Amino acid sequence: MMSQYGKILYRLIETKQIEQAEKLLKSIKKPNSIIYTIMMKAYAMNRDVPKATALLNEMKNRPDCQPVQVTYNTYLHCLQRA
Repeated sequence: MMSQYGKILYRLIETKQIEQAEKLLKSIKKPNSIIYTIMMKAYAMNRDVPKATALLNEMKNRPDCQPVQVTYNTYLHCLQRA
């Protein structure tokens, strides 16, 4: 189930407010894999491989929030669109 943050983040991305979405992500104390994957989708939509890669690496470095299969699929989608 998506959290309130996830719903807001998703809406920001749908309306192409990526900078606002990035600010929201930074303000979330303990983002989960769903939150990160939603942000990854934004980077995939914008063909922003460097930001998607940085986000994936950030997740990998967090012991409490590892990438899941959907995260990797979204990252691969970003690479395909680039």
